[in-house]
Amino acid sequence: FGVRRLLEQGDGAVRRHLWESGKGFLWGEDRQGRLIAVLPIRHHDRSLQTVDEDMRHTVFLMESGRRMFPAGTDTFTLIFDLRD
Repeated sequence: FGVRRLLEQGDGAVRRHLWESGKGFLWGEDRQGRLIAVLPIRHHDRSLQTVDEDMRHTVFLMESGRRMFPAGTDTFTLIFDLRD
């Protein structure tokens, strides 16, 4: 997918409206020390971005979060918030 290149480009690799939409964010850690990523589905409007842009946003979010945790931390808790 080009994760290294994506990370080298920084958050500018993802369109600004995706960050501002609240479409995905990091929310600390769970009881086992895993990063929590929250993806509120109600903020998803597929007409506003391509599948590739969605993928870049998600990968950048997850990889950025992974880098904040100690080496060897390789699991996440993902919360898909399906409420309206």
